[in-house]
Amino acid sequence: MKTACPNRNYSSAATRFCAGLSVLLCALLLQFSVASAAETAASGTITGAVSNAATRNQLTGALVAIPALNLSALSDNAGRYTLTGIPEGTHELVVTYIGLDATRRRLVVSAAQTITSDFELTAGIYKLESFKVTGEREGNAAMITEKRNATNVKDVIAMDSFGYLPNMSAGEVVQRLPGVAGSPTD
Repeated sequence: MKTACPNRNYSSAATRFCAGLSVLLCALLLQFSVASAAETAASGTITGAVSNAATRNQLTGALVAIPALNLSALSDNAGRYTLTGIPEGTHELVVTYIGLDATRRRLVVSAAQTITSDFELTAGIYKLESFKVTGEREGNAAMITEKRNATNVKDVIAMDSFGYLPNMSAGEVVQRLPGVAGSPTD
């Protein structure tokens, strides 16, 4: 194998030096690629999907990270993510998405193993306590029933639908009907 030596003087010592340097560089590159391949073979992969627990929609752009290793990945348009080159051991994954609570999970990674771990994110805002709305619906139902059962055309008003008026006068209620105009100060 001939090597191109930058030295224009092609003496045998210079040629041997350049050849030796080339062999040394090739050996270092080979050793580096073997070490890199061995490291890749000794590492694991974590893959999965990130979705919203309330809507079941896949989340695009969710950040999946292993902070201790300074590794992270973003979920793609289908909500899928892949983390590669993870050394053996137990690692904590942290998944975050703006507007939803962060989720943490510990996973044990073995050499040349692919682990699938899906995440469903949620937020405290989805967990509201139950509440009741009463009063207005009953009044509106009575009003609609009376209008429907009338023998002629008439408009019926339920006081419940207007809430508490300052003077509680019939004039204030009539002013709120469609097609009626008035002044509350008169």
